Amino acid sequence: MSAKNVKSCSVCESYLETQIGVLKISHCSKGVHSIQIGEKENILLSNSCNDLKRGKKAKCLLNTLNWLKDYFDGDILQKPPAVCPLVMQSKGAFTQQVWSTLQTDIPPGHTVTYGALAQLSGRPGAARAVGTAMRRNPAPLVVPCHRVVKGGGALGNYSGGGGAALKAWLLKHEGAEEPGTACDALSPRGEGRRCPGDLLGGQRCYVEGVASEACGADFNK
Repeated sequence: MSAKNVKSCSVCESYLETQIGVLKISHCSKGVHSIQIGEKENILLSNSCNDLKRGKKAKCLLNTLNWLKDYFDGDILQKPPAVCPLVMQSKGAFTQQVWSTLQTDIPPGHTVTYGALAQLSGRPGAARAVGTAMRRNPAPLVVPCHRVVKGGGALGNYSGGGGAALKAWLLKHEGAEEPGTACDALSPRGEGRRCPGDLLGGQRCYVEGVASEACGADFNK
């Protein structure tokens, strides 16, 4: 899917002040196109969604704004709003798969390494490609690239704006344990979650960055 297809969408923009700065949200009737994180003085606060009471586009945007407000108020467990399918498809099949897997498989309060996310996305060993997918993510928070960390416990980079300090803030806001905490194959929070080191005949654990002895997976790759 080319950028030309994305440009066919009718997009409007709105703004939200948060603890991490002003968010500039671009949206069409199908979903989010982008979220830009910046300082108030660096973002031109002009609202192109003049009528937020009518139309499918306005309704989708209001849902996204409400989700973001709830997120920063501490209600972090709600399902995130949709990203426009044309945006999802525009960066290629693997990037789309990585973004979708991150949204569905790595909930708030948890982290995953680049290598583990590559394996969950169906391409073992493609940690660098996952890193590229994170850098190309147009909608931070909605596609939670801040939950992807380096093997061995390092946070890694954050392209959503604000660098590693903001990444650490978001993880703390979500109640995440320190990156590198062992996953627990027997933990209730891991039930039903796929683990790339599923070596126990169906036993599943949650991906945190370093495998427990029960799991045996190497998430540091």
